[in-house]
Amino acid sequence: MKKIVKKILILYLISLIIIPNASLAETQVDLFVVPDYSSYLDPDYLILDILTNNNEEIYNTISIRIKYPQEKLIIDSINYENSFCEIMVNEKIDNEKGILNISCGNTEPESATTTNLFRINFNKIESGWAEISLNSSEILAHDGLGTNIIGSTEDHNFYIYK
Repeated sequence: MKKIVKKILILYLISLIIIPNASLAETQVDLFVVPDYSSYLDPDYLILDILTNNNEEIYNTISIRIKYPQEKLIIDSINYENSFCEIMVNEKIDNEKGILNISCGNTEPESATTTNLFRINFNKIESGWAEISLNSSEILAHDGLGTNIIGSTEDHNFYIYK
């Protein structure tokens, strides 16, 4: 009986050491904003693509929180055509506070080098510098544990021409 208990204890200790370390993502997924150049100089609208550079890490769920200056930009619409978001869980636009929350997933785990998550169509309100922040976002690994594998989420500054 003592041998069985010892073996179970050893297996348990090994699982505590090996399994969590095996599930931790070795690489992280970077999240960034790229303006559509044709809209950048347009006086009325700005289109921003939300992209990942996932370094071949596999993920299937995202929760993106974008903060933008509501005095300079207002979200007109979000385009999910040819995007990662296959299953929508949440889309909440608050133009008064300048916050966009999107949670979505995909039944096929993503592993491409660069992935288009979605496209935001903004109406320009006022000229000046606009900071777009993605700092409260999450990208969850397809590891059965929902490990947050988000890497870089730098603030992006754009000059808005109105």
